[in-house]
Amino acid sequence: RLGGSEQQVQSEYDTVWQNIGDRQIAQLIDLPLLTDKSIKAAIDILQSLYVGVMAIDHNLFLFTCCRMVNLSIRYGNCEVAVIAYAQFGSILPRLFNRFSEAEQFGELAKALSQKYGFSTNKAKLHFLISIIEFWNGHIKNTIDSLYPAIETASKTGDWMYSCFCCGHLWINSLVAGQSLFELSQLGNALRKTLFGTSSQIFGQVLGLLNHSLAKLSTTVAESLPLTVSDDDAIEKTILQSPATINSLYYVFALATQVILGNHKEAIIAGDNAKQVLWSQYTFAAEPDYRLYYPLAPARDYTLVP
Repeated sequence: RLGGSEQQVQSEYDTVWQNIGDRQIAQLIDLPLLTDKSIKAAIDILQSLYVGVMAIDHNLFLFTCCRMVNLSIRYGNCEVAVIAYAQFGSILPRLFNRFSEAEQFGELAKALSQKYGFSTNKAKLHFLISIIEFWNGHIKNTIDSLYPAIETASKTGDWMYSCFCCGHLWINSLVAGQSLFELSQLGNALRKTLFGTSSQIFGQVLGLLNHSLAKLSTTVAESLPLTVSDDDAIEKTILQSPATINSLYYVFALATQVILGNHKEAIIAGDNAKQVLWSQYTFAAEPDYRLYYPLAPARDYTLVP
């Protein structure tokens, strides 16, 4: 099964470094351009899997990241190699503790794009660079980098990545400590940016965030343009959503219940989040989980297993 085991992922990951050998990561820009049409088609297919496998199969997600880089090193660079290098860099800090190398792959991706004028996947490149920056720099730098990513995605009609960038901008702003009212206003502004697009994913994320914010602030609750659904209605919808949305809901519920002092409810939410947390690896919601889950039983030792 393609990418179906941790052993396959580890083997493909190790092969990347074997293929690089004694070269510096930056030197990969000097690889010849890819001419084999069948390999180009294979890389295109792997790159197109990014969104789907991220939500359903963590090992396949990592495997495709590594395989695209290996194909590029072996057969040559192409426009999709820009995304391959950036995507590989985005998984290195959190999952493999390679922070410097992540930055180098991000710089390689940007340099390759500039060298050949590759611009088809510009919005996706900005998005992946923002993930690298999230782990390697100040979170405000990540937030700043997402605004041009949203602008680029909107101009090029890449609404999928416009939604992704809007969602990450909102969540990163939450992690950065913006006030609840500011977050609510930001969410509504981003929704207007995506008005009229196929922004179902961002709509779900915004709905979850507003649901949590309304519990924490009456000012926010009164400012919302729509009635916020109750927990049971939200949860029924979430159970039918992809793992990325599912996990996000339970992480928000965990944080909200901890802040409100509802520690039993927080533990339940944390336990539910843990089952699908793999879908948030490399994203901002996972550090939030790592922060709030240990706090859930902190005020009542009898809740500790």
